[in-house]
Amino acid sequence: MKIVLPAGEIEAPPEFRHFYLMDEDGIVKYPAPVLRRKASPVSRITPDIEALIQRMMASLKWWNGLGIAAPQVGVPLRLFIMAPPDQPMRVILNPRIIERSQEQVADLEGCLSIPALYGKVARARAIVLKGLNRHGKPIQLTLEGVAARIAQHEIDHLDGILFIDRADPATLFWSDPTPKEEEMV
Repeated sequence: MKIVLPAGEIEAPPEFRHFYLMDEDGIVKYPAPVLRRKASPVSRITPDIEALIQRMMASLKWWNGLGIAAPQVGVPLRLFIMAPPDQPMRVILNPRIIERSQEQVADLEGCLSIPALYGKVARARAIVLKGLNRHGKPIQLTLEGVAARIAQHEIDHLDGILFIDRADPATLFWSDPTPKEEEMV
């Protein structure tokens, strides 16, 4: 399994290749074409959208993730869910960033669709985001730190951009994403 980066390719070590073959977790894996497509806006909230949200929440919980975008479950719609530590889970439809801080912070990121690969990505420390909540009501959020990072990562997914496109290639490394027993308590 080769991961294509802007500056070349890296090979997934044999012990991590099985993550790219897993189907039971419901997560679309790299290099699926849906991950590189720009997602379409959600036009209205239907029972199918509600079912999609429930499926995404289940996948996010299964992997103990911080965020998930609809293309990661094979649906090219502008919808993501974020679950920053110690904050409630949020569903955001048709998000757009209307303001970014000048200050950039490089920090470690991973991705449910590129399992076991991690690297540092520079992102705005704070953002202001507009969109709709899961009930179709307009929202505006001011996010900082980890929450801002999650939102930027997930909005990138909605635009067909993956964290490996923004990561400093010198910081990329492989590590088992499976939660350890002590983390599952």
